[in-house]
Amino acid sequence: MPKSVFITGANTGIGFQMVRALYSSSNESYHILLGSRSLSNAHKAIEVIKTEFPTSTNNTITPIQIDIEDDTSIQSAHDTISSLLDGGKLDVLVNNAGAQLEHDLISGKIGSERELWDKTWSVNTTSTQVVTSKFIPLLLRSDDPRLLFVTSGTASFAGTANLALR
Repeated sequence: MPKSVFITGANTGIGFQMVRALYSSSNESYHILLGSRSLSNAHKAIEVIKTEFPTSTNNTITPIQIDIEDDTSIQSAHDTISSLLDGGKLDVLVNNAGAQLEHDLISGKIGSERELWDKTWSVNTTSTQVVTSKFIPLLLRSDDPRLLFVTSGTASFAGTANLALR
């Protein structure tokens, strides 16, 4: 039975590289749930990975739409994953989605430091907690559950689009 791994914010950056590494792995079998705000972007990311590793037969990737700031989206992702997985059992949740919004303050998209702080806290702390709380029951159905938190601002730095895990 493949291990089920749900990675939020997985269509770019470190999350994408995690999906890529798991998909190309021949050590173990994985059902990777690639979380993205946009299903279109999730499908594009999956296409890139499957093109790069056309012979990977051990592993599967399923796109999951999730906006971690939207409770309805979180519930929908939960329901989708619960129905996709054997008995709704999730082995690994990787909370990778997040935001570094300083460029929005500089550009004027965010109007004040207070608004920047509130939005950053909402995305990176509150939303991650809500996702975790929603998915804990699925993790507890696993014999060996794992819960991981990833934080990084590299996705917003110029020249980091092709970072690879080593």
